[in-house]
Amino acid sequence: MTDPIDLYEFSPLMLERFGREYNKSKAETQVIFDCLKTYFRAIKDCDGPVAMPSATVDDAWHMFLIYTHDYAEFSNTFFGKFLHHVPDGKGGDNSASMKRIWDFCCKDLNQDPSNPDIIPTMFFLDSYFLHSKGFKYDFKRVKSQMNVNTHSKYYFLYLMLKQLGYSQCFDHSPYSVEG
Repeated sequence: MTDPIDLYEFSPLMLERFGREYNKSKAETQVIFDCLKTYFRAIKDCDGPVAMPSATVDDAWHMFLIYTHDYAEFSNTFFGKFLHHVPDGKGGDNSASMKRIWDFCCKDLNQDPSNPDIIPTMFFLDSYFLHSKGFKYDFKRVKSQMNVNTHSKYYFLYLMLKQLGYSQCFDHSPYSVEG
């Protein structure tokens, strides 16, 4: 069953502005804002605070906050109140809240959080975009299972689009992945 948050449509003007200000393509912007929806679902569904694992997704949240009327309506619709953005370090135990978001994202992809076959998109966006203030994670075990150059920017974009259900963008898979 699709969560109503996933059906929410962000303002096209906001998405265009984000793409322009952060130098992202339309497809990249869509992936980033889909990750923001995933993050909001985690806030709604998890017991306890949820860490923000991506500076890139946090940038999207900041952009959404600028559009205060849209953000307030979204917050009231899905959370019943205004959802405040809590700066890093103010939301409780970061290790527990990071584990919550990791577990949520893995389970969202039908992956075992202790032994995933694929990396949740939100956890590699900062590396993919070379975000100067981004988070870096070590996924050598997962990457070693792939028989392609995992440092390829286009491969990461392909993985992001595929994970988020945009496989219709490809006539065929340009990459072969062993699992």
